[in-house]
Amino acid sequence: MSTSIYFYCNGDEVNSIGKTIETESEKIDTSEDPIFTQIIAEEKQERSVLENSIKYNKRGSVSKELKELDDIFDNDFTCLKGFIIANRNMTSEEIANDANEIWDLMGKYNRQLHNLSLEGQFTNANILFSKLEEPVMKAKIDKMIGVSDCLVKAKASLNNAELCYEELNAQESQIEEVIAPSSQKNILRNIINEKLLPHLNNWNMVQPDKYGALLDAIERRIEEVNAKARARKTRNANDGIEDETTED
Repeated sequence: MSTSIYFYCNGDEVNSIGKTIETESEKIDTSEDPIFTQIIAEEKQERSVLENSIKYNKRGSVSKELKELDDIFDNDFTCLKGFIIANRNMTSEEIANDANEIWDLMGKYNRQLHNLSLEGQFTNANILFSKLEEPVMKAKIDKMIGVSDCLVKAKASLNNAELCYEELNAQESQIEEVIAPSSQKNILRNIINEKLLPHLNNWNMVQPDKYGALLDAIERRIEEVNAKARARKTRNANDGIEDETTED
């Protein structure tokens, strides 16, 4: 029985096999084989769809960036609180009283913003910052040491986090329009198993010098990925974890 992609391979694994096929097929001249050219074109198209689907499904890069930007805002807000606390202890009674007033105002909108959801952080911080920008409050802040600069930094980092959050939500709104990786990987797997591999096997019997190396490289990659998928399935079964071949 010829090599084929195991059913339990996930989207990333099938995608990686597709990449290998494309790379290896470029090493030989198949211009006189229109059927192979057509199969490769179809494989490339469906692999591109799969890769895009995986990207939207994971949303990893944007989520990671949002976490990093949220951490920056948390640090900037902590710095702002630190300078306000320092000004509360100033020898100038006026500055100390103004700092206490701002500290109390911050308490109304939660001084521990990092404990809130992202939506809660953004909402409370924007309201607080708008209050601090009012002329009376701004005049008091301008007299304090370091508070004005910290406020500018915190506002900027909040804006960056909000923009990233909006981008993430925009991507999520498109997910319903993108085919699920679990479905798309089966489309690509079937193209490889039912079209490409049988075609290569047939030609390898006729022209092994031309197609042998290509077929060997593809089959080696498939066997590597199959072994990984089988090991994962066995491990999950031993651990009592339900197999998730329909979810990538």
